[in-house]
Amino acid sequence: IKFFLKNSEDGSILDVACGTGIMFKHYRNRDIFGVDISNDMLKIAKRDYHSAKLKKSEAEKLPFISNFFSVVITSRFICHTPNYKRVIKEMVRVTKPGGSIIIDFFNKNSLSLPTTKLRLMSGKLRYFNLFSYKDIKKIAAENNLKIAYVKSKVFFPPSIFPKFMHSFSYSVNSFFSDIFPKLSNPMYVMFIKNKGE
Repeated sequence: IKFFLKNSEDGSILDVACGTGIMFKHYRNRDIFGVDISNDMLKIAKRDYHSAKLKKSEAEKLPFISNFFSVVITSRFICHTPNYKRVIKEMVRVTKPGGSIIIDFFNKNSLSLPTTKLRLMSGKLRYFNLFSYKDIKKIAAENNLKIAYVKSKVFFPPSIFPKFMHSFSYSVNSFFSDIFPKLSNPMYVMFIKNKGE
């Protein structure tokens, strides 16, 4: 996220499904806006980040004018909502032309897929959307977006390593996910909203 924000235009940022504002600490020197459906989570976010402008709202219908934000971001949400296409369209609508849209996608081609499927079957995960890089390219084409960057952090499922090998696991995953981000999980994608269309 820090890398993406460093390579985005300055200006206001909207966090969609911001929850308790856990990501706000990364948005330094930006005017922070957040939306979430939970009043309880928004109260915690407001308590910890007084200057953030927070609203209770569904992500499928954002309460902002079009072409307003320099950056629009969501984290750990697209995988859980059945209406992800509508959410992405709304994120694009409120982003300025030339602005950045940052989304994480769970990768259907990663080595973590069997683990994810087991968690789904056991009921430990609710509604779950999985994507390939081809799916992400289609999302970009359908929404007038350009893919600027793809990053990732997990190539091998961490559960295959014993706990005492945590540092080794982190190093190995960092190395391989940097080389193969389109086969790693999740895929963090920064899109740019095309200008003049």
